[in-house]
Amino acid sequence: MAPPNATTLVIDSPEAIEALGTIDIQGESLPGQAPAGAPTFAGAQFGKSKLLRLLVRALGRIAETEKEIAEKDALIERLKSMAMTDPLTGLLNRRGFEEHLRRITAAAKRHGQGGTLVYLDLDDFKPINDTIGHEAGDAALCHVANFLVKNVRATDIVARLGGDEFAVLMVQTDAKEGRAKAKVLQRRLNATPAPAGNTQLPISASMGVATFAGNSDFRAVMRRADRAMYRNKAQRRPGAEAQVIPLHAG
Repeated sequence: MAPPNATTLVIDSPEAIEALGTIDIQGESLPGQAPAGAPTFAGAQFGKSKLLRLLVRALGRIAETEKEIAEKDALIERLKSMAMTDPLTGLLNRRGFEEHLRRITAAAKRHGQGGTLVYLDLDDFKPINDTIGHEAGDAALCHVANFLVKNVRATDIVARLGGDEFAVLMVQTDAKEGRAKAKVLQRRLNATPAPAGNTQLPISASMGVATFAGNSDFRAVMRRADRAMYRNKAQRRPGAEAQVIPLHAG
C-alpha cells in the first residue's frame, strides 16, 4: 500500500515516458508496487511535494529544449541570409537576387503584374584594382551599391551579381517607365565619382533593360537584360555614335 500522502502518477504516453526517462529521479520515488506489466514509471507513487519537484524539473527540461530549438532555427536563418548576401556591399548576391526574381515573375504570372530588370556593369573597372589597389576597388563597389539603394524606391530590389555587375529589379514598372528610370539612373551614377581616400574615382556604367510580364521566365529575363547591357556597352565605347540604353522587345 502507498503511504496516505502519496499520489499515483500514471504515465501512459510514450513521449512522456521518454521525457521523464531523461530526468534523474533517484530518491524521488516512495515505496509502492507498480501495476503488473506497466512501464518503468507507470504507477510509480510519489509524495505530493516530490511529484511537484519532478514536474518542475520536467518543465525546465522542456523549456531548455525549446530554447535550443529556437537557437538552432535562428542560426539556420542567419546562414540562409549569409548564403544570399554579398559580404562586401551587404546587397543580395546572385543567388538571393535570382530567388527574388523567380518569385516575382511567378507572382506576375498569377496576377498579371509586370516589372523591369536593369542590368548594370561598370566600365573599365579592372584598371582601378590593378593600378590603385583592391581597397580602392572595394570602395568604388560600395559607392555604387549605396548609390543604387538611395536612388531607387524602397520596394525595388538591388543586388551585386558578382565582380562589377549589379542589378535593380523595379517591381510593377512597365517598359516605358522602366527605361526612363534606367536612363536617369545611368546618367546620375556616371556623374557621381566614388571617393577613395584623397582620390575621386570616376564611375562609368553600362546598363541594359528587360521588362517582364505574366508569361516571362526569370532566366530569360536576365538573359535579355544582359544582352541589352552589352549592346549599350558597345555603343558607349569611344567612337560609337550613340550613348543610349538600347530598347528591346518585351
